[in-house]
Amino acid sequence: SFEVMDVLKLHPFVFVEHLLQPNTFYSRIRHSIWLDSLTGVFNRRYLNNQLSRELKRCARYRRHLSLIMIDIDNFKKFNDTYGHLKGDELLKAVSKLLEENTRGVDFVARYGGDEFLIVLPETRKRDTRILADRIRALVYQYDFLPGLPAVEETTISAGISGFPEDGGDVDSLINCADVALYRAKELGGNRVESYGA
Repeated sequence: SFEVMDVLKLHPFVFVEHLLQPNTFYSRIRHSIWLDSLTGVFNRRYLNNQLSRELKRCARYRRHLSLIMIDIDNFKKFNDTYGHLKGDELLKAVSKLLEENTRGVDFVARYGGDEFLIVLPETRKRDTRILADRIRALVYQYDFLPGLPAVEETTISAGISGFPEDGGDVDSLINCADVALYRAKELGGNRVESYGA
């Protein structure tokens, strides 16, 4: 977890501002450490930290947890066609769509580039599949370029893994979701695949 002493290492004058505005300063630092600067969703650092905690809780209480790894299909082509600014807008819009269509106990994180992970505590893989298919359909129907001609529809592919059946640690679960995602992409994209199915 994040401590005040960690902040003090960042800059010699940090302590003065910390004393003058402790709540504002602390929340700004925490915000920059845990959130992706482009999309505003959680970043990979937060994902690894929180997922590790969640897996320990699930193991202790014999609960289920699922992951959805999402990748925007043909994102490079989108960037090449419309430019990086439109690519950034697409990433923001997709991340917002993901957040709006998950429960309060779930969390969305940007894993890197055009990949996102959704962590779903207390959720079995079969139930996760329903949500992933719904999100896939929403992305397919959404107009990400209002007023501009679309070269092709924006779609996503998704891979699902679950605890405990697919692994008991962060790396194993993410790897299994990635394998399932790769299979979805290999099968043409715009689809959802579950690991081991």
